[in-house]
Amino acid sequence: ALTNPAEAVRFIQETGVDCLAVAIGTAHGAYPKGFTPYLDFEKLAEIKKAVGPDFPLVLHGSSGTKEEDLKKKQEEEFKEVYDKIHAAYPYLSNGFIRSVYDLKETIAREYPLNEKIIILHRTSFNNVENLRQYVEITLKHGYMINADEKKMIVDAFRQHINTDGKIITSIFEVANQSALLSGEYEGYRVLFEDDL
Repeated sequence: ALTNPAEAVRFIQETGVDCLAVAIGTAHGAYPKGFTPYLDFEKLAEIKKAVGPDFPLVLHGSSGTKEEDLKKKQEEEFKEVYDKIHAAYPYLSNGFIRSVYDLKETIAREYPLNEKIIILHRTSFNNVENLRQYVEITLKHGYMINADEKKMIVDAFRQHINTDGKIITSIFEVANQSALLSGEYEGYRVLFEDDL
């Protein structure tokens, strides 16, 4: 049987699980020779709508599933997320959004939730007026700045309480502002209070 969206919601609420393995046409174990499971993407969309766009769904028992079906599932899930990110940060390229979003799970493992962290961002510029405007805007948003007009580099950093997605959100915010002013976002570093 396929996952019932209403039952999925109830199960999540009653158990407090962090993710849910859904049944949309696959099964655990080996399939008979020549059998290819069919993934019900409409059912997946119903489940996703019921549980909410930010709740992680996983696929249990993907043995024998066509690789293109798995890729389609991943791309459909990412498109929903991408549309929201791109609406909020219109100056970021598709590739940049994808590369940063793909870091989400790694970041969640590496940096403990609810710990004080400092995220330092480096941006370079070709135009001193754009650099100065970037400095002014980031200062207004609570960032501390170290700017070098000779090298045309700005380091912007701010302390956060690390909550789910905070590092990625900070990267998107700063990179979007950099791109708006024709700057080159060069990357970020995460520091803790003890590192200072």
